[in-house]
Amino acid sequence: MSSIPEEQRRQILLEEPERVENIFKAIESITPKRYTCYRACGPIVVDGHLDEPSWKKAPWTDLFGHLEEPETIPFLATRARMLWDDEYFYVGADLEDLDVWGALTARDSTICGSDTDCKPAASYPAS
Repeated sequence: MSSIPEEQRRQILLEEPERVENIFKAIESITPKRYTCYRACGPIVVDGHLDEPSWKKAPWTDLFGHLEEPETIPFLATRARMLWDDEYFYVGADLEDLDVWGALTARDSTICGSDTDCKPAASYPAS
């Protein structure tokens, strides 16, 4: 467990006791995957659409695995594309979710300080 930074180690220890051992085992057993991140060949507009030529050429990552069972691909898929330029590192993600909702619905709404900020999932209304 010495390879895990102290801050992350403290966060893991806040999990339910029966999950902590599995999380540490999973972290120690993970072999990092490789991904080649290409330089953007033109301007990137951060608008939620991955339609610039650079995005179309950037490969998708493999589907993300489950943290506690890395070989298990979750029912709902998550994958990403990445690019970089002289100023920024860009990540475009494709995340499946059956229950998408939002308390803040206006574009560019302030998140910090809202009553939905940093609450555990159990505190949100059940759907």
